[in-house]
Amino acid sequence: MKKTHLAIVALLLLGAVNSCHTRLDNAPHKGENKTRDRSVVVAWDSTEVDIFYTGGQGNFFMKDSVITFASHYDAKIYNYDCNNFELLSSHFGLGPGPNELSRFFHATPVINDTSFFIIDGNMGVSLYGNRYKLEKKGIIDFKWKDQRIGEYESPGVYNFMLRTDLSANIYRHGESLIIPLQPVLHYVCEGEIVTEQHFAKSHIFGLLDVNTMEVNKVFGHYPPVYREQLLPHFNFFSYTFDKDVFYVDFPVDSLIYAYEYPDKLLFSFGFECKDIVRSYTTSPVLSDEVYKDIRRNGLNAEIIHFQELGLLFRTYIRDMKEATCGMQIYDSATYDLLADIDVPFSFKLLGYHDDCFYGVTMMPRETDDNTYVTFYKLKITL
Repeated sequence: MKKTHLAIVALLLLGAVNSCHTRLDNAPHKGENKTRDRSVVVAWDSTEVDIFYTGGQGNFFMKDSVITFASHYDAKIYNYDCNNFELLSSHFGLGPGPNELSRFFHATPVINDTSFFIIDGNMGVSLYGNRYKLEKKGIIDFKWKDQRIGEYESPGVYNFMLRTDLSANIYRHGESLIIPLQPVLHYVCEGEIVTEQHFAKSHIFGLLDVNTMEVNKVFGHYPPVYREQLLPHFNFFSYTFDKDVFYVDFPVDSLIYAYEYPDKLLFSFGFECKDIVRSYTTSPVLSDEVYKDIRRNGLNAEIIHFQELGLLFRTYIRDMKEATCGMQIYDSATYDLLADIDVPFSFKLLGYHDDCFYGVTMMPRETDDNTYVTFYKLKITL
């Protein structure tokens, strides 16, 4: 196990100034940039673990003291002890049996519940309890057969957000689940040509009735930057919840938006990520050229709110070509920016347990015989 100590002095963070995009008149900006007045010390432990047996394709998440790798390749759930990163158990497997799954593209805990959510490429959803007992199963019904061009208020022009490698949280609201959406271009745009109105009218969340598997309501909005600069290839986002207030972070925007459910915009907060590259290509259509933007720019990756600590974290890719990343830390009561630090490339923050934060590399390191990920254990002193 390798241990390093990183002292981040406030003078190094002078570049973290706000270069936000247009703020809405009814959305005041909260918080101050406090990085000039503070220093932060981060103690890193790292452990490399061979996960060759998992297939290496999947997503990580953390619940309490357990880190989970959801293997898309072999439809299995692998649980690791966060204290020593040793494998605790595995569940399911690829197949049609009662304890088997189809290949899926995302699995995640329901934030305010004991269930976890699995979705496959056919929009098949399985909800399991904390003892891996099946609670609900079915195909999401977006009412696609009823879709009409430009009908943005109808679930029938949306799909589950497909860019889930960064994050796709799920939140329980009564008998329903709040799920992330993205518009299907050929359902909403004539000739799949995107205009300012597309982002002005599009919604980002849906309310999924777990009893009927119908999406009955859509809500939430894209921020002004998408109307100022057409970026249909960046139509994904990260979000987290605090009861009926939820925070939304878009990959191309320095601001984070706070909404009261369902879509009352309360305020924004946030400051530009340190030295991030944002040379995005404006385009009214999707093409191979604009998709290259994701490989030559920076972008915001994920926000995570630790309510018990009063802290909100935002991870980001600073420069994809240079393979550099960073992480911001905000006070979730005052919305002040407390720190903006360097983190390893492809770092994903997973969770908090027993005074330590945990993370992992999202991109495994492969050799001829093995597939490795690096787990991180952090102690942060603000």
